[in-house]
Amino acid sequence: MRLWNVVTGEMVTKPKDLRFDVECVSFSPDGQRLASGTLGDNTVHLWDVASGKTIFEFKGHATTINSIAFGPDGQLLASGSADNTVRLWDIATGEIVAELKGHRTGVFSVVFSPDGKRLASGSGDNTVHLWEVATGEIVAELKGHTNGILSVAFSPDGKRLATGSGDNTVRLWEVATAIALPEFKGHSDKVYSVAFSPDGQRVASGSLDKTARLWEVATGKTIAELKGHSLFVFAVAFSPDGTRLATGSGDRTVRLWDIATGDSVAQFKGHTNTVFGAAFSPDGTRLATTGSGDKTVRLWDVATGETVTQFKGHTNAVVGVAFSPDGTRLATGAQDNTVRLWNVATGETVTQFKGHTKSVYSVAFSPDGTRLASTGSGDKTVRLWNIATGKTVTQFQGHTNAVYDVAFSPDGKRLASCSGDNSVRLWNVATGETEAELKGHTNTVWSVAFSPDGQLLVSGSEDKTLRLWDVRQHPMPQTPVDFARIYEASFYLFQSRLEGSEIVPDKRPPDLLPVREGVFPKPGRFHKFRNLDRPRPLDKDPIEWILENVDGAER
Repeated sequence: MRLWNVVTGEMVTKPKDLRFDVECVSFSPDGQRLASGTLGDNTVHLWDVASGKTIFEFKGHATTINSIAFGPDGQLLASGSADNTVRLWDIATGEIVAELKGHRTGVFSVVFSPDGKRLASGSGDNTVHLWEVATGEIVAELKGHTNGILSVAFSPDGKRLATGSGDNTVRLWEVATAIALPEFKGHSDKVYSVAFSPDGQRVASGSLDKTARLWEVATGKTIAELKGHSLFVFAVAFSPDGTRLATGSGDRTVRLWDIATGDSVAQFKGHTNTVFGAAFSPDGTRLATTGSGDKTVRLWDVATGETVTQFKGHTNAVVGVAFSPDGTRLATGAQDNTVRLWNVATGETVTQFKGHTKSVYSVAFSPDGTRLASTGSGDKTVRLWNIATGKTVTQFQGHTNAVYDVAFSPDGKRLASCSGDNSVRLWNVATGETEAELKGHTNTVWSVAFSPDGQLLVSGSEDKTLRLWDVRQHPMPQTPVDFARIYEASFYLFQSRLEGSEIVPDKRPPDLLPVREGVFPKPGRFHKFRNLDRPRPLDKDPIEWILENVDGAER
């Protein structure tokens, strides 16, 4: 074992040569101690870094030491061994504090939580154990990997645990709930919209691969692949009763799908350009959709497929749409930087909200219908509007790139937003402060939606994946707000829950069920997109960037 100077590359200290192979090493938090575990003498050695001399030899394991880790305060040392146990040692006395038994085969990795209250261990028995350090008791057993757990690591805040396994996968777990967060993989191109089903058991997604997918929340598995559109699927929206899914596409059509069979049961034609947003009325009898280049919003009779009303007034592409909880108003966001509130019965503009300095990609009503949230792409903000006065109540700032979607939690206390900075943010509606920044996606996040119980959040990204987040970890304030509306280029979410959690019937009136929105380019005809995989400058609006990279025949 050798100690090296990182700057010069020279050896600083060479502790005495050991007669057996050194399997693992770890520095104490203050850097003054070094621990090593060996193969052969089954001993943990504690060294003084300055002198290279042995301080203690911890003996007790029956075979190889595979992993060692110091507690955050440097007072305890954990060792994991091929003898199936984890031992905790007192650094000051060299005595064993606890022997943690429970794994059925060798322990390959150990790590303390940042606060030192938990210890995680990964084993060849394909499980991870979470231990209470104070009592030595198993708090949870994490199962899901199909091979040995070779590595474990806590997130800096201690709320999540990452595990690496011989099954060639990495899993992310919520420490408080011991639940693995599914990653939904299956789309072959970028995912632009997501939505929870009203019962919270499914999630819907729309993608540039021209399909929509239905996913099982508990497992992350695809239930159905909905094929029929001839171009990108930008919008997805569930009917309030959860039996139908509406999709909007670059082929200028809206399709209605039967959730039970996965069959397309209706096709609505009328828009003269890409359909980026879709939203069902609270009673499910009407469907509102936005057409980008035609600058209009259409209201369809779901039963007949006929256009009931056309809303005209925006001077640029309309991308976001949402019904008010009582169904009498419709809100739209457009690339003319404005938000409009419409009277559903007459089709007339009631209010025009101005304040954003760039395109508005998403709109969402609060559950009580008194507030409206909107996103501004280039201005990187989310605004909360007072419906009665048309004035800005709060401006949420924190994202470092364009903001594409917003969604209210079912109780109205939180607002979720997603951005071109690859992150999702949770905001306290009452204070306007960021409660949490959810990171994990590797590219722009286009769409977000809360589950009906508000415990989960799903996000859809340009990295071709959907991620499911457990948002119960973060303290929730108290203030009513709205429900899930989705994305910009057009995704929609279902409402769902994890396996094993009780399905609680939605107590809110049906008019509070989620809505979908969409977003996109400037007016004009669309052409075949190319170079979509070419890196885009972070400061470039992705919608404008795509338009600069068009080629091919008119669609």
